Amino acid sequence: MNVLSRYQEQVNRMDKNYALVIGILSGVTLLWVVWRLFWLAYSAIAFSSYGLSAFSLIFSLVWTLVIGGLAAVNAFVFLRRYKQP
Repeated sequence: MNVLSRYQEQVNRMDKNYALVIGILSGVTLLWVVWRLFWLAYSAIAFSSYGLSAFSLIFSLVWTLVIGGLAAVNAFVFLRRYKQP
């Protein structure tokens, strides 16, 4: 059994209304991540135009991508649970 199937089994025990709320909130988090990635790219361009290095944004970029990946998986799994009969 892999991790995602165990995670899906735990989600399947949850009430559908709670799954919908968590799925929507995870989707909102994913939208926030996209917004943050846009501003990280803008900041990198702004830093480079002033001769500064954009390497200081690497930690923020990696952290934002990790949160976005987890939010995407979470939104998919919980909204899939809501759609199940």
